[in-house]
Amino acid sequence: GADDSFRIDPESGELTATRRLDRERRSKYSLLVRADDGQQSSDVRVNITVSDVNDHAPQFSRTVYSFDIPEDTSPGMSFSVGAVSGMHDCDWHSFSVVVFHRGSIVAAILASDSDSGSNGEITYSIEEDDEDATFLLNPVTGVFNVTRPLDYESQQYFILTVQARDGGGLSSSVRVYFNLLDVNDNPPRFNSSVYSSSVLESVSPGTAVLSVSATDTDD
Repeated sequence: GADDSFRIDPESGELTATRRLDRERRSKYSLLVRADDGQQSSDVRVNITVSDVNDHAPQFSRTVYSFDIPEDTSPGMSFSVGAVSGMHDCDWHSFSVVVFHRGSIVAAILASDSDSGSNGEITYSIEEDDEDATFLLNPVTGVFNVTRPLDYESQQYFILTVQARDGGGLSSSVRVYFNLLDVNDNPPRFNSSVYSSSVLESVSPGTAVLSVSATDTDD
């Protein structure tokens, strides 16, 4: 059926659309047209294909992405979204458990586009937020890789903006948060390399003779 999307002029035979067509809802129509002279008639099949117009921008699967990454993540390691869980100390929402992969290709972020052909082909890119090029984003798969060693004690989080652009030039952006998890990679350090004290031989038991202190940069 034509879903009342077309009408034909009974005199001229001109076929016209009666409403706005949406290829993403229906891409093909098959109409049966009849010519009738009052006594005899004949039918013909008319097939109509709706061509795509780039009228849909890419849509990310989430409004915000967030990853918790151990600071000892090896450069070259890829990671993907595992699950969403409530809140974080910094009040960022839509958080994800991260699954790590060595040598595998797993999409970390995902956008879709309802258009067809090149209009539906998506390319990912990082906008100008990652000045140190800490993260590498595969433009086709959406996989993130760490490009250099991470250090929680130097920087606890990264905030990037990722863009998804289709072949027709439409685009959308999403925030991606990387929260570094502290790893016990720093030993305690004494505040002095040597401690010395002079003690009288008559010192009473229980008397403090020296105080030492040490600090640890890990949480």
